[in-house]
Amino acid sequence: MRNLADSREVLAECVFTNLLWERLSVVAQWNGLVDAIQVDIMVYSVEEGMAKPDPHIYQSTCDHLNVLPEEALFLDNSTSCVQAAQDLGMYAILFENSVQAIADVQECLDAHS
Repeated sequence: MRNLADSREVLAECVFTNLLWERLSVVAQWNGLVDAIQVDIMVYSVEEGMAKPDPHIYQSTCDHLNVLPEEALFLDNSTSCVQAAQDLGMYAILFENSVQAIADVQECLDAHS
């Protein structure tokens, strides 16, 4: 089993959001995630000129990460956004709660390591 904490050594991590950073940081504080947002890049739809679930922003995010869609794992709480990612070829997980999301991400990492 690949340890999620150890995966930072081999995985690029990205927050890809339709929220502005100011709003995202408020949401993160509410959820106690302010110190957990340590990622390689942040992709803001407002800066890209398109928003989820537009398929072009998924491809643009992959381009920023220098990965193919088939090499990307996407996690979101919107079924339409998850579907759009899957349509592009990404592995996509619908976020329902933290326990489920962590288990699903771990399962995906284990299956593709």
